[in-house]
Amino acid sequence: MEAAAAMEADIDKDGSLDFEEYCGFIRNREEGEHTEEELRKRFNELDADGSGRIDMNEYLQWSL
Repeated sequence: MEAAAAMEADIDKDGSLDFEEYCGFIRNREEGEHTEEELRKRFNELDADGSGRIDMNEYLQWSL
């Protein structure tokens, strides 16, 4: 996940991705079928603070 592309998926421009924004981002960038369960698991792994949103700090920690 490229940081700039991830932030383009930030529809409400609050600086983070909620689950719906994250799902849209993944489904637009990755081929294949992605179940909601699979996406939820991946989202929760990125959402280190459990806020229900993936912010840039969480993304950068994951991408290192």
